Amino acid sequence: PHVVVAVIDSGMRPHPELAARLVPGYDFITDPQSADDGDGRDADPTDTGALAAGSSGLHGLHVSGILGAQANNQTGIAGIDWNCRIQPIRVLGVRGAAGRDSDIAEAIRWAAGLPVAGVPDNQTPAAIINLSFGGPGGSQLLQEAVAAAVARGAVVVASAGNDATDVASYAPAGLDQVIAVGAAHELGGLAGYSNFGPRIDLLAPGGGLTDLPDSGILSTMYLPAQRSPWDYLVV
Repeated sequence: PHVVVAVIDSGMRPHPELAARLVPGYDFITDPQSADDGDGRDADPTDTGALAAGSSGLHGLHVSGILGAQANNQTGIAGIDWNCRIQPIRVLGVRGAAGRDSDIAEAIRWAAGLPVAGVPDNQTPAAIINLSFGGPGGSQLLQEAVAAAVARGAVVVASAGNDATDVASYAPAGLDQVIAVGAAHELGGLAGYSNFGPRIDLLAPGGGLTDLPDSGILSTMYLPAQRSPWDYLVV
C-alpha cells in the first residue's frame, strides 16, 4: 500500500501534477470568513485564496508539489516521493494564511485516524503528518494533539520557521515528538533566515544563499494570470 502523507496547510487547488496522488482530505477551518467558502468545516479542502501575502499564498499546493509532483512525465518538476498519496487538510485561511490552534489540533488528530466530533472518520489515515508553518510561542493544545497522533503511530514533521531564531520557542516545530526541519542554502549550510538551535533534527534544501530568483525551490503553483493556469514557482 502507498504511504499517505497529510499536508495540513492552506488546502489544495486542482493541478495535473497532483491529481493522481490525492486521497480525500478535509477543511477544518471553523471561521467562515477565514474559509471564504460560505461555510465552516466541510469535506472540501479547496484553497479559495490567492497567491498573495495577504491571502493563503496557495501554500498548501506549493508544499504538496515539493512532496509529490508527478515524475517522468516530461512536464514541470518531480516531487521528492514518486509513490506516496497526499491528503490535503485545510487549516490556514485566506487572511494571511492564519489558522486557529483548535482547528489545527483537531486536524492533526483526524489525520492520524483519531475521531473528531462532528467530522466523519478518516478512511485513509496518514502515516506522516506535515506541518509547514508555525509561529512563536508554545501550545498545549497542539502538544496534546501531536502526542495523540504519535501514539497512534503517525510521524509528525514541521518546518522550523523562517525568523532566524531558536526553534525551541516556536510551535509546532518546537513541540515534543515533532521532527523539526531547518532550511539549508545551496552549499549545504543553514540558511540565514532559518530558525536554529539544538531542537533542529534535520536540514532540507531551502535556498537563500544568494538573491537570485532561481535560488529557491521550484514547485507547483496556480497562476491564472500566466500563459497557463498551471505553472511552477520559485520561493
